[in-house]
Amino acid sequence: MPCPLLADSITLELEAQEPWPQPITLYQPYEVEQILLPDNANCLAVQAFLKMCGLDFQIEPRSNAEYMSPSGRVPFIKLAAFLIYEFDNIVAFIGNKCRSLLDKFK
Repeated sequence: MPCPLLADSITLELEAQEPWPQPITLYQPYEVEQILLPDNANCLAVQAFLKMCGLDFQIEPRSNAEYMSPSGRVPFIKLAAFLIYEFDNIVAFIGNKCRSLLDKFK
């Protein structure tokens, strides 16, 4: 039985039918002391995407962020009881919630 915290396509579809959860918490490693360049790029991309979509979020730097993530990779966001990890899954989740950058230009 799949874990409800994993962001697979079934979970994303089910979550898309629910009201938009608040607040959004973005977890990532500490930027100065421990983040790797590829992880930093992904964290900045998620931050930029959330800002461009007009979504409020808070950043929670953690020394063990990669161990908190279901995939072992950062960044990941927490929405209510769900964890959505990695850039592509986060973008897909927000797209399923009818929040996309294209909405701003229609």
